[in-house]
Amino acid sequence: MSKKRKPDEINSQLSELAKQLAQLGDLELREVLFEVFQTRRPNPEEDKYSYNRFFLGTAAISDETRLGEPAAQKGRAEISAVAYIDRELCPETLGPDWGFCQFGTCSACKTTVRSNYKNGICPVCGAKVGMT
Repeated sequence: MSKKRKPDEINSQLSELAKQLAQLGDLELREVLFEVFQTRRPNPEEDKYSYNRFFLGTAAISDETRLGEPAAQKGRAEISAVAYIDRELCPETLGPDWGFCQFGTCSACKTTVRSNYKNGICPVCGAKVGMT
């Protein structure tokens, strides 16, 4: 029988894990979450009926104003999924550490994606994606 952990012990372990994850660079964080998201799904009980996935994403709201109102107040966020590295093209590296500066759209599922590498894998549907 497993020992029941106390809430303080759980919170301490989660806090330590969060600190470790926060110390990772963006590329390393993407790789860690890729490994986790390969086996975790938001609704596994619905696999027979739907395709559902977790993925790392970014959100940006321009600070430009439209008719005197900040874009943030209008709620116009640009959401992008962070593409995974295409291991057929880049098998042994995380790619260049330029941030997620490459952008594209998955031709299969139409998700906007970004990466540090010009070729990636859409984290939503698994299709290959070319980026700018």
